[in-house]
Amino acid sequence: MNRDFWKIYSSLIDPIPATLRVKRGIQREKWTIVDSECGAGVAMTSASLPTESSHSLMGKSLKEVASWVTSWDFSKASFGMAAINSYWNQRERVEQSFASPLEDLAARESIENLLISRFRNQKVLFVGHFPFSDSLRSQCQVVVLERRKITNTLPDTACEVLIPEQDAVVVTASSLVNKSFVRLSELCSGRFSLLLGPTTPLSPVLSLSGYSQISGIVPKDSQRLYELIENGASREILGEEISWKVDIEFGHKSEHQSAL
Repeated sequence: MNRDFWKIYSSLIDPIPATLRVKRGIQREKWTIVDSECGAGVAMTSASLPTESSHSLMGKSLKEVASWVTSWDFSKASFGMAAINSYWNQRERVEQSFASPLEDLAARESIENLLISRFRNQKVLFVGHFPFSDSLRSQCQVVVLERRKITNTLPDTACEVLIPEQDAVVVTASSLVNKSFVRLSELCSGRFSLLLGPTTPLSPVLSLSGYSQISGIVPKDSQRLYELIENGASREILGEEISWKVDIEFGHKSEHQSAL
């Protein structure tokens, strides 16, 4: 297969100015956060034990820390993804990237309602266990793939067989950290696909990944966000006073557009 596996990662890292510095960062069981001269960025923690303390991050180049996303140490890669989001997921940059006020990009309906309205009684597959996936079972033919052992889920290795059979696929953006993103993008080609979660980088380079829509967050209050994660928060970071939920539609693609 002719592809550049790291192309999407380079496209996210290369635009970050080398002069930007990290102010602090911390990793907890649920979330990893990097706060830089741009603002705060978040990623789901893909390992339980941190490899870097907030002290060792202070003053580092944001671009250097962002490059950690390519590490096979997923704890370190979580810091890298949070650093990438510290750059891309800021109000001014999102507005500039998509030539639209943030208010026009803010989510207008829940992902659950979007899937019900478009794919009622159809096949919907989740890569990752999202809180609303179980409640959707009464409206759609739902399959959930998950690395952890959770009731009513199948192992994520079933993606090769099951994704091509689906009408819609919802993928956790933590796939960028664990490096399953590239293959999942290939498998999702030709069907409605959505990259979802606070780990999602709100960058126009993802328009080449084949996804129909990306959904992530833009921090409103970096200080409060940092404090919440430091204290072990989970879904609290999605509160309206903490962050905007943002949906970017690229449109349904019938062919895989990238050379990843």
